Amino acid sequence: MDVPVLRKTAARALAALPLPAADPAQLRVVLYHCVGGPSADTVRPERFRAQLRWLRQHYRLLRLQDLHTALPPDASRPSALVTFDDGFLEQYTCALPILEEEQVPAVFFLASNYLGICDRPAWTSPPGRDCEFLSAAQARDLLARGHAIGSHSCSHPNLAQIPPLQLEDELALSRTRLEQLLGAAVPSFALPFGDAGAFNPTVLERIHVHYSVSFSAVRGANPLPQPNLCGLRRIAVRGYWNLRVFAAQMAGRFDFLAS
Repeated sequence: MDVPVLRKTAARALAALPLPAADPAQLRVVLYHCVGGPSADTVRPERFRAQLRWLRQHYRLLRLQDLHTALPPDASRPSALVTFDDGFLEQYTCALPILEEEQVPAVFFLASNYLGICDRPAWTSPPGRDCEFLSAAQARDLLARGHAIGSHSCSHPNLAQIPPLQLEDELALSRTRLEQLLGAAVPSFALPFGDAGAFNPTVLERIHVHYSVSFSAVRGANPLPQPNLCGLRRIAVRGYWNLRVFAAQMAGRFDFLAS
């Protein structure tokens, strides 16, 4: 049995166990990369819709600006925020109509060098696949529809592995370019790659010179009423998850695993 099959089998076995009770004093941030596209992390549209409906039923859905206030926990249910990384075109053509129909707000983190182009970035999954990216006009439309835009750096490097001057450029220039193109403030940042090897205390310190809130891809929950806005944890959704696995991920069943 190969590794992907073992991973799916183990995930479904763990998800079949009784789920822990949801903690209303927690914020869970959901991370999507691709809906309806060719990526290895692609979520099929019908699964994406089912996940959004499940979230609306079981979670208080937040907007990005809600993180800047001391949110009291909802006594009846935990809170969730939906995010997208990388700015793949499918997020606009496939995910956006479903978000609109289900009335779910989201945050889209864009790498500014890739706006409106077709390329084969080495950082995609699988590496070097053909990718189309959102244009500036489409990003402005997302804002007009009530969604939020954040920075995902300029060129999507591992920020923990680049020189200090390049780090400053990746953080400052991406925000400047996005704000010029959008005509709106861009106060949030999502770490490229986002796992524990993609940042360190120096990287987080420099991020928060330029941004007021940042997101990692380290699995886990964030405490309310006032979460730590530096490197918020997220749950990266995989395409093979059925709704039971998705619910188990949101309940913290898999928090012990490294992202």
